[in-house]
Amino acid sequence: MDEEFSCYTVGVIYDTQLLNPAFGSLGPRLSNETQVELFSPDYLSEKAVLVHLVMLGMVEQQRSSRSPLKIQIVHGIPSFPLELNSSVETMTDEEVHRFHLFDDQGHAQNQYEYLHMGYLPHLIAQQHSLIPLVILRIIDQLEQLFPHHLSLLSILKRNFAWRLKVETTG
Repeated sequence: MDEEFSCYTVGVIYDTQLLNPAFGSLGPRLSNETQVELFSPDYLSEKAVLVHLVMLGMVEQQRSSRSPLKIQIVHGIPSFPLELNSSVETMTDEEVHRFHLFDDQGHAQNQYEYLHMGYLPHLIAQQHSLIPLVILRIIDQLEQLFPHHLSLLSILKRNFAWRLKVETTG
């Protein structure tokens, strides 16, 4: 059998932070950089960008030589954590569209496809001030990809814009 299975986690970046250990330590030092390398070789003073992600779901793909590509999309918290040094890619508009387009009929004749945002309750539950802005950005992108769902998306957008105004005013 010639089967290939792959699973991808879908998430969104909601915050980034620059980590610079040297920032704020401009006062006198006991040793300079050369001496630190010599006397404390295990001390690392690396700059890094910390990326804060919230997971939205998973895309499971199964390829077989005898059947077409099968794709299963699940919204919600993935069943496995990301590994350290995982590669990250930006989703194309087509992939974002596919991630949000669901049908519950299976292989029935009258399949009805609909816009689905099953991760929204999980996003709303996050206690971070940038999450409403992230939700508004997602809705903006979905408005472009699902123009026939503008009425639904505009209701969501107004709701989150109002929520953002109320929360920021205290």
